Amino acid sequence: MIDGARDAISVVQGIGRILLARGGVQPAEVNDQAVVWAPRPEDGVWVPTAGNSRIRICPAVVGGGGGLTVLRPTLRVFSAIAPGVDLIAQTLLGGVRFLAVVHGAEAPARLNFSLALAKEHGLESMPSGGVDVINSGRGTTIGRFSRPSATDSWFRMEDTSHELQHEALVLRTGHGRDTAYPLVIDFLYSAAVK
Repeated sequence: MIDGARDAISVVQGIGRILLARGGVQPAEVNDQAVVWAPRPEDGVWVPTAGNSRIRICPAVVGGGGGLTVLRPTLRVFSAIAPGVDLIAQTLLGGVRFLAVVHGAEAPARLNFSLALAKEHGLESMPSGGVDVINSGRGTTIGRFSRPSATDSWFRMEDTSHELQHEALVLRTGHGRDTAYPLVIDFLYSAAVK
């Protein structure tokens, strides 16, 4: 399990190096006042949309875990949100980044994130593997969950994806018998749709 700031920062830096090696960029951690964290992990985070509204993202806590450690205003660790899974969360400009750290084969195959949406909001799976938050009345995209990516401790990509179930986003952890743990699954939500 993640034990304090050093472990969490090591995970974030390690994923950043992998992203850089693969031609990507590490998202900038920013203290955005529009992103509001609740004091308990299961109460989640309120994030803005491009349509000047808000949605709430709540990681489901399974099995009595769910301790919270705030390392700095922009970085927190939700320990043991499920057996063998910790969740690191970073505040970004107009959004959040989640790093699910899967420690072993006992971890569940799926992690649930419930979403509180306004009545006029909906979710739509995209061909890219991401999920858009849409304003149904206007037919516009007002937020986006990126396609998740997963990397094991041997820097191998593992299969992972989002599934929609009502007003929940289900992250398939994608780990199998050849996974070298820990496995880190990286995805983010952003109101800044390009």
